[in-house]
Amino acid sequence: MKIRRLSEELVSKIAAGEIIERPSSVAKELIENSIDAGATRITVRVGDPLYAEIFVSDDGCGMSREDALLSLERHSTSKLSGEEDLLAIRTLGFRGEALPSIAQVSKLLLSTRSKDSLSGTLIRCTAGKVEEVSETGMAPGTTVTVRDLFFNTPVRRRFLKSKSTEFRHVIRVMSSNALSFEKIHFVLKQNERELLNLPSAPRLFDRVVSLYGLQTAEQLVPVDSEKEGMRIQGYLGSAELSRTSSEHQLFFVNGRWIASATLIFALREAYAELLPRERYPLCMVLLSLAPDKVDVNIHPTKREVRFVDENLVRAFVRDTVREALRKTSRAILSDVMFPGASKLEVILQETPVGSEASLGYEPPNTQAFFSGETLFSYPGAPAELEGETALVALWQLHKAYVLAQIKGGLVIIDQHAAHERILYEEARKALSKGSSPTQQLLFPLMIDLTPEEFEILLDIEVYLRKLGFDMKASGRSRIMVRGIPAGLRAWQEGQLLRDIIDSTMKEAVESRSLEERLARSFACHAAVKAGDGLTLQEMNHLIDRLFGTSMPQGDPHGRPTFIRISLEELDRRFGRS
Repeated sequence: MKIRRLSEELVSKIAAGEIIERPSSVAKELIENSIDAGATRITVRVGDPLYAEIFVSDDGCGMSREDALLSLERHSTSKLSGEEDLLAIRTLGFRGEALPSIAQVSKLLLSTRSKDSLSGTLIRCTAGKVEEVSETGMAPGTTVTVRDLFFNTPVRRRFLKSKSTEFRHVIRVMSSNALSFEKIHFVLKQNERELLNLPSAPRLFDRVVSLYGLQTAEQLVPVDSEKEGMRIQGYLGSAELSRTSSEHQLFFVNGRWIASATLIFALREAYAELLPRERYPLCMVLLSLAPDKVDVNIHPTKREVRFVDENLVRAFVRDTVREALRKTSRAILSDVMFPGASKLEVILQETPVGSEASLGYEPPNTQAFFSGETLFSYPGAPAELEGETALVALWQLHKAYVLAQIKGGLVIIDQHAAHERILYEEARKALSKGSSPTQQLLFPLMIDLTPEEFEILLDIEVYLRKLGFDMKASGRSRIMVRGIPAGLRAWQEGQLLRDIIDSTMKEAVESRSLEERLARSFACHAAVKAGDGLTLQEMNHLIDRLFGTSMPQGDPHGRPTFIRISLEELDRRFGRS
């Protein structure tokens, strides 16, 4: 095997590929440079498609002609002067690789002027090669226009996702930096359409309101604590604000938006008793600590960090978050308890000791059971139940399973899986052939969405209308819901809509269409859950509808909806065979 020295051009392309993965990577690096330059206003404009043009302008300190040319050379930076500075990094950028990497895979136009210069400098380069350097008139600051991204590495474009997905990544970058630097005015446009306009905010809470809406912001739990040179600030979502995706968990270390398994695990531990594992809290956690206690130099994108004492940081975040949630819980409890009564006294007053209710037992409604309920028959019975068409609900077990008698034994139905199968088939039919009936709300509901969620809603709005939702935009990132699918049980004051948006936010599985994913998401989140009590009529209706579907044996995920226990099996277990 012969060893060859790679050309400088190839080395630069490889390095650029490690840092610039997609259009949002360009936005991220340029925004971070603007923040480091002391900008008070940052404007980002992207084209359609995004790789056609990405424009970032700021009013920061700007650069001289010499510095501007030097900034396009690899490993040139104003943020480090020696090896010892690596232990005290306080800026977002420091490697001196971002701008050269962007220039290497695009056609770049850099305009900049320092505050003490009479004119600015314009530099035009293609694939990293400077083609023009001239003077230009402009206000102090820096503007970078990146056109035709990945034009010389077309394979990178083939790996990009859909336009809407790539644009959402840009929104996420912008929103995250806006939360960490609330004193900076951020503006985001797509062509001439303004999506974000976030003026400088006096407090973090005001920036949270701008991004999430007052309705959500008022339900967040503030956190602010210091210990052993570390400080946590931010806001935590209550269990009611939980989501089906972890995309709404934002972590910052010394102002840098980061991904950290340590912080994710600490958050999960803090919420362990409040949320099921498939739910994720909405939160923004800003952690500050000495620069020499964290290493941000472990990945070219600077998203990952490593703490000198991982266990100490994890315990601090976990305990701080847990205590903030406990204080909120105690405050809520004090509002609902009788004056002067302990929680135990309230329970004893409401439920006499020894009563059936205190054991968690709900006696069956015998009058309803013996009142001659309808025996439902179903078309297309599965082979194992063929000929046994008369099912009647007997009992709901632990508010999760419905027991029904058949001629040859017993059927146990998973109420969530069964309802999911029913809703899935109804949703697929509505999405492909027409629409579902809508139940108008007595009082329309206003729902605040993040800019990213609002963009997703615009993408799927036509499908949601087919499912039976009636809504319209009422502001930049707010919608008014006037109607919901008829018969919908798990609306949860808008949480269902957020869950569907979260599911759509996840990367698409290539083998599934958008309609398929929406039908699955709607069915999963709208179906009755384990723990939902059902009346006898509802149980029988569920059975009737399940066995009227095309595939009653399983839910859309392949899980069984019911199991059958024959009389022979029961006889054997009781020693009667």
